[in-house]
Formats: sequence, C-alpha cells, structure tokens
Amino acid sequence: MPDQLPEIELEDRGSKGRYVLRGPDGAEAEMTFTKIGEHQIIIDHTEVPDVF
Repeated sequence: MPDQLPEIELEDRGSKGRYVLRGPDGAEAEMTFTKIGEHQIIIDHTEVPDVF
C-alpha cells in the first residue's frame, strides 16, 4: 500500500475549471466543470485513462 495518496489538483479558471490527477507516466485523469453560482457547479466531462 502506498505511503501517501496521490494529490488531486484544482485548476480554477474563473467560470470554468477542472480537477486533475496526474500519473507518473504523464497520463491525466480529469473532471471538468462550469460554475453556475457561488455554491454550484455542473460537471461537463470526465476522463480516466486505462492506465489508472
């Protein structure tokens, strides 16, 4: 079991953004979103490569 969990990063670009998990080989799993208010988001897209 790994000593540490992988870090999920938030990339916030104003009204849009994404959460991303980067693998050691450069692969990225992501969830993109659009903000529709101060406390709500709409999930636009998810992608998880087979390597994960």
